[in-house]
Amino acid sequence: MNSKRTPIHGFVLRGLAFLSLQAVIAAVVIAFGSPQNSNEYLMAIQDKLQRLDRCEGPRLVLLGGSNVAFGMHSPVMRDSLQMETVNLGLHVSLGLEFPLNCYMQHAKPGDVVILCPEYHMLTDDSHRRGDPLTKDQLFEQWPEATKYMDPSDERTWKTFLDRNALWTVHQWVGRAFRNLRGKDSSNKTYARSGFNEYGDMVAHYGRSQDKLMPIRDVPPCTPQSLENTLRLLNDFHAACRARGVDVYFCYPPLLDSIYQTSEPSILELHQSLQARITLPMLGHPRDSSLARECFYDSGYHLTESSGKSRSTLIAAAVKQWRSGQPAASVAGRKPTGTHWLID
Repeated sequence: MNSKRTPIHGFVLRGLAFLSLQAVIAAVVIAFGSPQNSNEYLMAIQDKLQRLDRCEGPRLVLLGGSNVAFGMHSPVMRDSLQMETVNLGLHVSLGLEFPLNCYMQHAKPGDVVILCPEYHMLTDDSHRRGDPLTKDQLFEQWPEATKYMDPSDERTWKTFLDRNALWTVHQWVGRAFRNLRGKDSSNKTYARSGFNEYGDMVAHYGRSQDKLMPIRDVPPCTPQSLENTLRLLNDFHAACRARGVDVYFCYPPLLDSIYQTSEPSILELHQSLQARITLPMLGHPRDSSLARECFYDSGYHLTESSGKSRSTLIAAAVKQWRSGQPAASVAGRKPTGTHWLID
């Protein structure tokens, strides 16, 4: 008896073929598009924290956003201070609370910390807490990152997918396509492989300077934002002192044109910090206002030579503090003749 194919049979077969094709595509995207254990930039936090755990004391730990990643030279500071150095700087959009939490869960007596946050971390509550999209990207790449985030900030796969489902699909498909073609981001600056063993970004060394990414002027700090910033800095300092850790505050490098237009806001912030934070301060904000030739691709990211010079001067300022001499006696000069650190 011959069976006849009815329209419903054809529909079912076409449906099964379609679902099988989608399953194959999904399997390929999952296999080749996963960000975990990949060369994604944010994944460098794992390497930085692993070094922090491995290093025996005394340790010098550098905290902040990408200004620290791009602007500090750990070998220079290690040789000057005779301390194993770990650069935890990564991304301004992770906020200020995140790197502080990362460090405190790995703090050891005898550590020395240099805290160098971007201005926007200090003046804006949203930057202090971090950008939800960037934090979600880190969560996607490294789910364990939640232990370093604010417990009140709900961070689950459901909330992540609810907020960023389309973005996530786009990123996974793009990664899978690049990996299948044998082209990942290993030859680009913003990649996990761009960091050296200390956590310094070195992929831009020897490259020509790029067009600067735009940076907003530093906004005035609202009274509430200022109180939140002061509380966070002083609480962090108190927690460090209780663990036998010394902490020093340093202003980030900033493109001089941005500094000039933002100077009223920056000086107002400086006066408040100088009067009310308990951390020793390594200089005045104008000392870190640098010319265009000092920057690579952002008004916060230094070139190799400028970063080495700045690291030498910051290390000298820390040595002065630790020797009991006033840090104000440490001064350095750029080729233009203006000050790097306070004189």
